Amino acid sequence: MQSNSVIYKYGLQIALASIPIAVSSLALALSYLRFADPEEYEEILKEFSGFIREAYELERVGRELASREGDVVDEEIKWLNNLKSLYSIMGSKALNLHHKLSEMGAPPDVVDALRQAWAVTVLFSDSYYGLCSLLSKARYVAVRGDRLGKHLSNEDVNWVEFYIKYLDDSSLERLGRRCTWIVGKLAPARNASFSAVINDITACHHLFTDWLTINFDPELKKVSDKVYEKSGRRELVDMCIEWAKTEKALEKADALLHTDYISLRCIVIDNKAYVRVGSAAGHATHVEASDDKLRIEYYDRDEDVHRALMELAKMLGIDFVSHRASEVTVFRAPIYRATTAVAALLTFSTSMDQRLRSGENYWTARLFTRNEFRDIYEKCNKDPICTEVELIMKAISENRLAKYMA
Repeated sequence: MQSNSVIYKYGLQIALASIPIAVSSLALALSYLRFADPEEYEEILKEFSGFIREAYELERVGRELASREGDVVDEEIKWLNNLKSLYSIMGSKALNLHHKLSEMGAPPDVVDALRQAWAVTVLFSDSYYGLCSLLSKARYVAVRGDRLGKHLSNEDVNWVEFYIKYLDDSSLERLGRRCTWIVGKLAPARNASFSAVINDITACHHLFTDWLTINFDPELKKVSDKVYEKSGRRELVDMCIEWAKTEKALEKADALLHTDYISLRCIVIDNKAYVRVGSAAGHATHVEASDDKLRIEYYDRDEDVHRALMELAKMLGIDFVSHRASEVTVFRAPIYRATTAVAALLTFSTSMDQRLRSGENYWTARLFTRNEFRDIYEKCNKDPICTEVELIMKAISENRLAKYMA
């Protein structure tokens, strides 16, 4: 009898302890029901997603400015002012929608994303305001390729480095990834060019714009693993699908770093593809379709990778356009080669820095025997760039990735 009493007592305690959990679960379920109308949800999201096209346009202008030579930095100041204005409006809208959707009982992930968006706009804006003020001091005298130290005082240069680092740290804290890669890293701030500052700012803006797109654009569709599109030109979407499949095969063949693989992503909007090709800050490729041509811009701080890709492009029949050391290389190709040569160029850029340094470890894991690797290595007079390009072309021509494509 006492045994039954004890069982009853503890059973009652367990039941009572479960009530708050049940109530909390019910409240959460009701909050989702209150926000269950998909049309209402999409309408509210559209209030914020309307900024995304403008953000990508500003990113395009930033890349153009960063790749130009000559001319004073007047346009850069105008661009920074436009960037500041956009972030100010986005921040206010994100905060207002955060309050509105919280009261409506929106899903917690949506509310959290809006709070995150507001935080990023505030943190990034702090840097934009500071950098705009500093660069404005040389607005009508500095040429894009000039070093910061040529026109700014030591104190001003230190502040530029501070704001770039602040951007980088804010990106890591809020978006989970660093975004700057030149100022204070590839070159000491004093020796970095005005274009390098714009390049770093654009890289951070691009990372945030991608994040906004994936979190807030209701029209964005996931079409395959790592590939998203919105009104995307078919050739670019197909290019990214092929790229993603081949990247997966390379990962299965242990020919690239897993940390690079999990960072990969392609977003196609209209006639532009924004491709994240590795885990390093600034490691990206932009592909723009115009009529029957593609313009490919590859960004990376590793000059050896740029040189290897220029050689690979030549072998793939892709035209070289221009190159700025350790920053960007531009190529051009006919659009009918999007799913073949261009997709291959994008694919093999991933982890190429690692293969150039330790090629035998990656290529002989599954794709080639050690004897095959060493034969090509000797044929190339032990040149890692030649070896990398020869192995890639051999892997393509002999379809060595086929069994990993499933």
